[in-house]
Amino acid sequence: MNKITSALLLLGLTSSSAVFAQFKIPGMEATTKAVGEERIPVYQVMLPMSEDVGEMWSDFVKDEADVKVSDRKGVWKSNAFPVPGSDKEGVLQSWFVQKNDSTQMQVNMALGTNIYTNQVGFEKENEYLMNLLADFDYEVRKEYFEKRIKEIKKKRKEMKRAARKLSGYVKDNDKAIKEAKKEAEDNPAQKNQLLGKAKDLENKNEGLRQEIEVKKKQIKSLANEEKEAEAQLKKLEAENEK
Repeated sequence: MNKITSALLLLGLTSSSAVFAQFKIPGMEATTKAVGEERIPVYQVMLPMSEDVGEMWSDFVKDEADVKVSDRKGVWKSNAFPVPGSDKEGVLQSWFVQKNDSTQMQVNMALGTNIYTNQVGFEKENEYLMNLLADFDYEVRKEYFEKRIKEIKKKRKEMKRAARKLSGYVKDNDKAIKEAKKEAEDNPAQKNQLLGKAKDLENKNEGLRQEIEVKKKQIKSLANEEKEAEAQLKKLEAENEK
């Protein structure tokens, strides 16, 4: 199971009914959520993707626990299933809220009416849920970094292609400038017109060279972003192996 750096934090609605949970996801919180007229305990974590997280969670739970999770009017809820290492059945309930480029995920596992994994006596069930969430968090972040690296590589490639194209224009213009100036020497009657053409091309090249410099800086910035994303991915994978 995923063993990202953890901290012992108090979980639950009240201290009398709470157990200490080993959080395996940095930034994870134990809080409560209003559902109808009740407030229920949930784990809350921010994920770095803004699209299709609910579908990813559904596919993940199906692969890991062979349990169907479906969207029921905004609540991603599972069928009841036997919790490994327990004689209890659990029902996963999950909520996803997009926040800019991230998604806030809230989830709990009910073990019966008003019974949740945070309560004393259900430490094994709670540990199962913690591991499930930690593994999902890892998979989401891994996919995020892999996609990010791929997007940056594509953008950098496109930027390089654009810079080469601009350089080609500069080269063509330089050739045309040289030809116009030579022709001006050979054709005094058209000298002013040809030198004016050469001047226009020189001005155009100045603008093109400025564009090329901008793109070079953008390419360098993208290279740094790619390097940073690759480092974060390696760090994530290394922590997952611990």
